[in-house]
Amino acid sequence: MQHITPPDANSFNSNAGLKKERSVGLDIIRTLAILFVIGSHFFINTNFNNMAFVGIDMFTLGMLQTLTLANVPLFIMLTGYLNANKKVSRTYFKGMTRVLVSYLVISLIVILVRKYYLGESYSWLQWALKITDFSAIPYAWYIEMFIGLFMLTPFLNILWKGIERKRHKQLLILILFICSALPDFCNRYGVHLMLGYWTKASDILMYYYLGSYVRDYKPMIKTWKGILAVIALCVVNPIASMLLRPGQQMLHIIGGSFGVIVVPLTVILFVLIYQANFGNNWIRGSFASVSVLSLDMYLMSYIFDASLYPLLGRWFGSEEAMVGFAYFLIVPILFLSSWFSAYLKDKISIGIHVILCNRYNPIAWLARFH
Repeated sequence: MQHITPPDANSFNSNAGLKKERSVGLDIIRTLAILFVIGSHFFINTNFNNMAFVGIDMFTLGMLQTLTLANVPLFIMLTGYLNANKKVSRTYFKGMTRVLVSYLVISLIVILVRKYYLGESYSWLQWALKITDFSAIPYAWYIEMFIGLFMLTPFLNILWKGIERKRHKQLLILILFICSALPDFCNRYGVHLMLGYWTKASDILMYYYLGSYVRDYKPMIKTWKGILAVIALCVVNPIASMLLRPGQQMLHIIGGSFGVIVVPLTVILFVLIYQANFGNNWIRGSFASVSVLSLDMYLMSYIFDASLYPLLGRWFGSEEAMVGFAYFLIVPILFLSSWFSAYLKDKISIGIHVILCNRYNPIAWLARFH
């Protein structure tokens, strides 16, 4: 694939398109992030959260549920890492085009599937409105969020560059953590202990600036310490569930993707991987092929979640059979299906682009007369 995508148009995209020299570490992070997205949807589309939390298989899935919560946070950190030096310019804002075109094209595909395969009966006007409110693809909330983040990015960078001292940058991130992760943990069950008004904005800004911080200061962590820390963070929910509510449904004391456990988990994963490098071209190419298609995979994955989970449920025969180590069969099937559909869409788009350029290129048209 030799076409070039807009530089850093999205954290899903390659860093500055498909270059000869790519950051393998960032491709691995992006691959893990989209794998985590698809893996986390398993827990939404099955009866996992309502089942008795007993046995090694449920304990393993409990750890994976925490791990996969780092999905979107990894993407936002990548955005902060890759876009930390972006400035206000026409070229920068034109980079949004690819994201919007992908969203529109895949929205049309998803609408056709929802209408003619899943049997959802809306008028064409209602479907059109669903595109504008980002509900045509139920996972497209990220696109709505990212459009705002994309437009704000050059101005967020002005603020970041204007903070000269490292400690003051750390203080900014700490304040954003207080405004986002702590309310997620403390404000529950009718109790309001922390400021919660700024949570949504602080969530996104915190991860964005964490990515910028990693780019500026290049923190490192010993591999064995990082792996132990990841495991320790992932067992909090499972252990708490077994100790506090044995034999009942799993507790979710850690909160969501912007909570006090997932923030350090995301940062550790990012720092462990972002500078990874190796020489095997086949493996590098595999990560790159997923990396550059991760936006389309994210949007396409809804089709397979909505279509395959009911089929797999009937195939396994019961929720209990489906929820277990079958996770390691189901998630790869959904991952590969999303990748293949994104790959086909990409190839078809390239083909149409080439045909249109050759057919309607005025220089090529004039050349016919010579």
